[in-house]
Amino acid sequence: MARDTLYLEVNAGLCNRLRALVAGICWAEKLGRKLVVAWPSHKPECKAGFYDLFATESLPPWVQIIDVMLNDPFTCLSAEDFLKIIKSLDPIPSLISHGNFWGGDQDIWLHHLQRFKPSTNVDMFLNFWREQGMSEISTAIHIRRTDNEKAIRLSPLSRFKEILHDLPVYRDWE
Repeated sequence: MARDTLYLEVNAGLCNRLRALVAGICWAEKLGRKLVVAWPSHKPECKAGFYDLFATESLPPWVQIIDVMLNDPFTCLSAEDFLKIIKSLDPIPSLISHGNFWGGDQDIWLHHLQRFKPSTNVDMFLNFWREQGMSEISTAIHIRRTDNEKAIRLSPLSRFKEILHDLPVYRDWE
């Protein structure tokens, strides 16, 4: 493993993977490292490759996505986990996460999250959906809140609802 690279395997469902991916991007940027992200598309929780879902330009150029699993990664679900790992192990080992383990400025985290754009195929599907008479503001949101107490504690549903209510589109339709 290269010392100038952070290795991260994202797991679980799509949103969990995105939270971990964005956290990894934030940490890699802060540490001045490249980021290699293992996004295994064969797992049942999310059987789609990253580039099946998202456009290439969604990522900074120093981020690479691979479709394999990492060997013996350390579980990292919070900023505290990440800081313990980097303080105790050199070089930083490979990590696995399904949570937002970024503990810094949330505006930075949101900036990277907002970079994600749909792949051409997903965009074509969304356009087809709109052409069939679906409203421009129709959105489907799936939130699974039945397991993983630590993730629920670190990402409470109340905060998600607050963020949704703060969106201009949501306010305009209340």
